[in-house]
Amino acid sequence: MKLSQELIVQSEKTIDGRRANVHIAYGCDITLQFVLNVIIHNIHVHHVVESRGGLIRDSVDHFGFGAFGDRDGFIHVVNNDYTHWKMYAIGGSTHPTIISQCNRFIAPNDPFAKE
Repeated sequence: MKLSQELIVQSEKTIDGRRANVHIAYGCDITLQFVLNVIIHNIHVHHVVESRGGLIRDSVDHFGFGAFGDRDGFIHVVNNDYTHWKMYAIGGSTHPTIISQCNRFIAPNDPFAKE
């Protein structure tokens, strides 16, 4: 699937790729920001490209955490394959709680892309 525009996912949504071979590639990406209760299952996101207005970032790698009142963030990341990232594989701002389980990380060869 090649997205011509960023796919913005709102709260209380499920994107289910089970029993299918779903790839979002060579176009825009999925964005999750200020959302609750989102499940993304068995979706491969790779080869995201720059477009007008800047780089559309991989939602697995770049979250905008926070609730409107208290700015707390919580995410549980399970069974993912992180390869060829630019700066970091999982991250957040405003001190989120990130639980990472059963994920595979392969660091890029670029020594400047490692923190």
